[in-house]
Amino acid sequence: MAEPNAVPSSSQNHNTLLTDDRYEHIMNNLKASVFSKISPSGNIAPQLKTHIERRLHEFFPSFRTPSHPPYASMIQRGISELSNEEGSTQEEISAFIKREYGHLPWGHESFLSHHLGKLCGNMELACVNNERYILLVEEDCELKEMAGSSTKKEGCRGRQGRRKKGRVTKKKKKQGQAEKQQIEVLEDTLQAMELKRQKDQMTTLERFLWLLD
Repeated sequence: MAEPNAVPSSSQNHNTLLTDDRYEHIMNNLKASVFSKISPSGNIAPQLKTHIERRLHEFFPSFRTPSHPPYASMIQRGISELSNEEGSTQEEISAFIKREYGHLPWGHESFLSHHLGKLCGNMELACVNNERYILLVEEDCELKEMAGSSTKKEGCRGRQGRRKKGRVTKKKKKQGQAEKQQIEVLEDTLQAMELKRQKDQMTTLERFLWLLD
């Protein structure tokens, strides 16, 4: 058993410092989001700003690293394993993700919709047949293979190149991915709070300021 007044080792201090730095970085992003919603011009009374900062630290004493993969990976896996020739609907993809992964963030449906749109914008997915989603790279290779043997070889080379490029991109994104996922969860939390505000006819800001009194 460790002594009550034992001094933490240098490695323990280093780990604590990294955790604190990550927490402060995420908290600063959250503060910036809240302040921008309150006053886009940035004119906030110092006393109110201090109160908000204090309450945010009370509401979020720590941030949990998401245990699920990034939404893009979950979506792509879902479409691939559902194997629907006509494409998969958002509801089908959502059901797959809920079945395969746990601890999804608040507002999962709105977050899923956001990332589906983002993947379509990046030309990784295509929305066809009345809001059904397909993997665009896979469909592109299939079309090339149908065109003939020479085109098939070209398609295979292109697919290998895309895979190699994908591996390099994933390797670059791996560093700091946990922090990005935490920020995504915070953004999703804010979206969920906004949806709840519309439903209850009471702004999140009003509730927040009410708690300050």
